[in-house]
Amino acid sequence: MLLPNSNDQERFVIVGRLGGAYGIKGWIRLTSYTNPSEQILNYQPWRLVRRTPRNAVAVSHSEVESAQQQSNGLIVKLQGIDDRKEAEQWKSIDIEVDVGLLPDLDEEEFYWHQLISMQVINESGECLGNVDHVMATGAHDVLVIEPSDQSVDDRDRMIPYVEEKILEVDLEGGLIRVDWAADY
Repeated sequence: MLLPNSNDQERFVIVGRLGGAYGIKGWIRLTSYTNPSEQILNYQPWRLVRRTPRNAVAVSHSEVESAQQQSNGLIVKLQGIDDRKEAEQWKSIDIEVDVGLLPDLDEEEFYWHQLISMQVINESGECLGNVDHVMATGAHDVLVIEPSDQSVDDRDRMIPYVEEKILEVDLEGGLIRVDWAADY
């Protein structure tokens, strides 16, 4: 087993999660965080990581042997996993890939993982906290902000990731400027 170090955390990004076994021949349900969902299949090899409340342990590297689109999502057959019992051991395992495998984005586009931990300040210069995670709601993505030591208060916030609210994203400075009042 490999313990990821801080350099690993910067090199790898979570792109999906393995679910329960599907059938008896080693197939596994897959939740993809990519858009479109089948894009995850283009980023290989996968680093499979088991997360606990205290740490994350890389348990394997794997390649997809086969994949199928089902009515309720993707299923995959990983190399070396040939029966249901083996497949069941991989439930709730995160799928990470090297960030170098991801395509370059346009100037005004960002990957979710790039926004995590960035400080969020409004037009008045008030710190609202740091980005904890980003979630998809269907209509648009939402930044989930947790308070930090510099925050104006101790409130959690959810800010829509839309052009009207996100004024600037400064990756190098680790800062997101938003049109969002502190008392909202």
